[in-house]
Amino acid sequence: MTTEDKWISSDPRTGKLVIRFRVRGFSNKQFYLNTGLQASKTNWDIVRSRKEIIERDIALNRFDPTLELYKFGNYQNAVVPVEKASLDKDMA
Repeated sequence: MTTEDKWISSDPRTGKLVIRFRVRGFSNKQFYLNTGLQASKTNWDIVRSRKEIIERDIALNRFDPTLELYKFGNYQNAVVPVEKASLDKDMA
């Protein structure tokens, strides 16, 4: 199965999907994320959505270079907490 995504490929030895990419500002380091998912249409869609999360985090300057937030099967870390600004400061 082939797609037109530069980041996602199928490991020829295992047949599982992997995400490989570089992020500007990280000394041209290549990041590698093993998904553990076999190459299928459904799994390509799942991996593509995770890739989009990584792209969004890079654009918002909140990329996690440890890749902990993006690991597959690590759903408890999928949500990034956002601090709420207090409105009470302006009312005092």
